[in-house]
Amino acid sequence: MALTKDQKKDMLLRSFEILKEDLSDNILKIDEIIGKMAKLDLDTAINMWEFVLEKGKDLVHDSEKAFSFCGGIIYELNQAIGEAAVNEIIRNNPKIRKTIYGESGDICISTYLTVIKFMELNDLETVNEIIDLIYQNPYKKQLFGEVLEEICESVSRKREITAEVIEMLVYWTEKISDEKQKARILVSLIDHM
Repeated sequence: MALTKDQKKDMLLRSFEILKEDLSDNILKIDEIIGKMAKLDLDTAINMWEFVLEKGKDLVHDSEKAFSFCGGIIYELNQAIGEAAVNEIIRNNPKIRKTIYGESGDICISTYLTVIKFMELNDLETVNEIIDLIYQNPYKKQLFGEVLEEICESVSRKREITAEVIEMLVYWTEKISDEKQKARILVSLIDHM
């Protein structure tokens, strides 16, 4: 039985309405719903994501649960609509951006790889805002230096990173108090200096 686009959308909406009442137990299926909805109606998928981030705020702050609300949804959306479209959602939606970087208990690979994409595009304003959100995030389980080190290690393997991005990373590196971590980051970036 082949369903029409509208029938699929209706089925996903009804499922979301039921499952959203218990986010903790249903978040993995909700991630899937958001990914599938994005293929059919991106605006509705974004609204669902915003709702989940707001209603599940306590779970977003929990480092054990945060991945499903942030990185897990990014992963599902990347699979459904591609990285470029997901990056545009993050760039154009301050509410989502603030929550996944500034309030998430887990800054995972899915979330920081998006930062690297903005670096490759030389979108300095977005990169700086995101790094600042991570820096100020009181809920993240990782230390800021650990996250920045992961970002810089990934950047070190890229060829198309501008001097402005490197300068910005060096600026943020100076905010780290662990001298060994600073040294590791600078070694990662040296080929771009």
